[in-house]
Amino acid sequence: MLKRIMRSKNCAIAVSMLGQVLIYAGVIAIYYSAVLNHVGGWLKRLFEHKLLYAIVALACICVQGILLEWLTAWLTKLLQRHRK
Repeated sequence: MLKRIMRSKNCAIAVSMLGQVLIYAGVIAIYYSAVLNHVGGWLKRLFEHKLLYAIVALACICVQGILLEWLTAWLTKLLQRHRK
């Protein structure tokens, strides 16, 4: 009985994790395309100023991580509500 419960919990965790990975992969693909289309040229020109480029790149990485984590958590909660 305990093994069955553990298996179902592990399965639920694995399915949840797979869902998060798929959501995250889709969001990253969309984000990557948007950044290349809208900000790519500006970043390329900014590369001539190494210090400023480094600061902007670090800020972009931090903001991207925070926003993607927030979006993934929100989508996961939304999907969990629909399952119940």
